[in-house]
Amino acid sequence: MSIVVSAEENVSVRICFEKPVVRFELAKALEQHAIEAFESGARCVIVDLAGVEFVDASGVSLLVRLHQWATRHQKSLEIIHLATQPREIMTTAGLMRILAIDKV
Repeated sequence: MSIVVSAEENVSVRICFEKPVVRFELAKALEQHAIEAFESGARCVIVDLAGVEFVDASGVSLLVRLHQWATRHQKSLEIIHLATQPREIMTTAGLMRILAIDKV
């Protein structure tokens, strides 16, 4: 598996990637891990994209779905450490204002 999941104080779960590209296969795995974390009691899931150089449309779509799921269930999703291409695609799609994305 190319995803690392770590719990932090039973409040949040950080999901990190070990591969520089997020495509459909990883997006589906991320969705499963994130939903499981939320359903296990995590109030916040942090998606750490440090080292991820490319996110395709399925990855972007997944982040939107997870944000919507979290909002419906009074949870939060945070996206941190965006590289250039993921940041550009999120900006172009107008998601920087909608999703909780680090502004660094």
